Order: sequence, then structure tokens, then C-alpha cells
Amino acid sequence: MTKLWHEVVNTKAINAAERQIPTEDVLRVGSTRYESHYGNLGAKEADDGIMPKHRLLGGYGVPSFVLEVANTQSLADAREAIQWWFQNLSPNNAQHGVQYGLIVKIGNAKLGDITFELWRHNTRRPKTAHLQLIRQQQQDQKLSPDH
Repeated sequence: MTKLWHEVVNTKAINAAERQIPTEDVLRVGSTRYESHYGNLGAKEADDGIMPKHRLLGGYGVPSFVLEVANTQSLADAREAIQWWFQNLSPNNAQHGVQYGLIVKIGNAKLGDITFELWRHNTRRPKTAHLQLIRQQQQDQKLSPDH
């Protein structure tokens, strides 16, 4: 079940991000692996990402937006991953590197606990949101005049 939650959240989040930008201007990169631009600092594969088409045509084949969905991964590990993207894919000019990273942390799939953190390159704190989803049955009980 954890894999299903991960994939559903990944698809919904990247689709929502894509809707914010005219689709003719961007490419969805999927879970593509990228090597660090600074020697032997490793490689990473985000869950998904978005790249402006002009970057690809200009030779800067790096997404400007990456998505990390953390299901079994801790929030601290997901934050470390986002920082790797900012620090390792900005060749000489941060404008050509990753500008935004979105973490979607699935706290407890059964309880519907989800945290969102939107990080921007060179900021110390993310914009955050937290959702606590409830099942329809629970919602119906709360609305029932008997309760």
C-alpha cells in the first residue's frame, strides 16, 4: 500500500505544479537521474520535476522544480535531498539550477496525515502546509444530528 500512496501523491502534486505553468513552455522530466556538477558529489533521482523548454534548448538540462515524496523517508532526509538539488545542480549560475523543491511528506497514510514544504533556492525556511484528511464515514458521523 505504501507504494500506491507514494505514486498517487506524486502524480497529484506534479500535475498541480504543471497547471501553474503553460504546458507548452515546460517539460515534465519524471524520475530522471542527475549527476552533481561538482565532481564526485554523487547523483540523485527526484520523484519528478519540471524543466522549462528553453533550458533544454540552451544546454542547461536541469529541472527548475523538483518533487520529493517522502513516504517511508523521514522529513529530515527529504530536506537533505532538496538541499542536494540546490547545491549540486547550479553550474556557475544559480539561474540555471534547481530553483524550487517541493517535499510531500506522508506522515501516516491510514490517518491521512500529509505535510507540504515548498523550498526556494537560497532560503532558510520553506512555505508549509499540513493536511489531515478524514474518511467520508468520519465526515458523515460529524455531520449526523445524532452525534
